[in-house]
Amino acid sequence: MGADGREQSAGGIPNVPPGAAKRPPWMTEDQYEAFIKNFAMDLGAQCITAWSIGVEHLDEDQRREVLSGVAIRPMLRQVCVLYASLDAAAQRAREGEGERSFVQSADGELAQKVGTSLRAGNRLMPPPAMNQLLREVIEWCSDADNGSTERDGCPDDQGGVSSADLIRLVLSINGDQEREYAPEYFDTWPPATEELAKYNEAMSVDYEMVLR
Repeated sequence: MGADGREQSAGGIPNVPPGAAKRPPWMTEDQYEAFIKNFAMDLGAQCITAWSIGVEHLDEDQRREVLSGVAIRPMLRQVCVLYASLDAAAQRAREGEGERSFVQSADGELAQKVGTSLRAGNRLMPPPAMNQLLREVIEWCSDADNGSTERDGCPDDQGGVSSADLIRLVLSINGDQEREYAPEYFDTWPPATEELAKYNEAMSVDYEMVLR
């Protein structure tokens, strides 16, 4: 502990957790401490995307194609019931349990990949993604009660889509929403290997960019 009573890190800088990277010489101690605090706040649960687990991303047209073949009432019921269960889990601080329970109903390789990421503390169905899914259901699902046939294990009398299809929809919505906040340095998303290499190279020499 320092003379002012604040905890000292291994590097001798107050309020910096042990094991943090060494302070760059071009940063003052105050700048470094602020940087570490901001970085720590950015860590934590991340939204799972199709790219992050190596499965196909469905763009807007592909999601429209999936939903246009489904009657709106059973699809709305399916999404709203799921959303309500996730909301109830959130009130008990058990969002992860609700998502894992749903993913287990999908089975297969997709469920395994998503389940692995969920167990690492990441999120599949945050409220922004579910809100967008509801909007897409309302806009793109069929108005007619067309007696949808069975789709990938989804029972005839249940309507809607299979658990696997719903997971794919949410994964892709997460990816589209993530793209909206992508750094300006990337022309494609996910970034091409060459773009990532240039970005990482710039990060090592452009101190102003790092601070931003």
